[in-house]
Amino acid sequence: MRRTSRLRYKRFESAAEALRFAIEEMPVSMLRGSVLEVDEERYDGQQMRRLYEAEAYPLPRRAT
Repeated sequence: MRRTSRLRYKRFESAAEALRFAIEEMPVSMLRGSVLEVDEERYDGQQMRRLYEAEAYPLPRRAT
């Protein structure tokens, strides 16, 4: 039997926390199919990565 892990809809206190979860916690394969919606704007996985890597990102990033 093959098990697939699926994430369900999640809410976060801020978009920055959602980005941190998406980039630092989710497998890359899941990021490709994920969407972040903030104030009726939608961001795909590539856009989320760019926002997380932007200089203006307000939270500390996990050390690589």
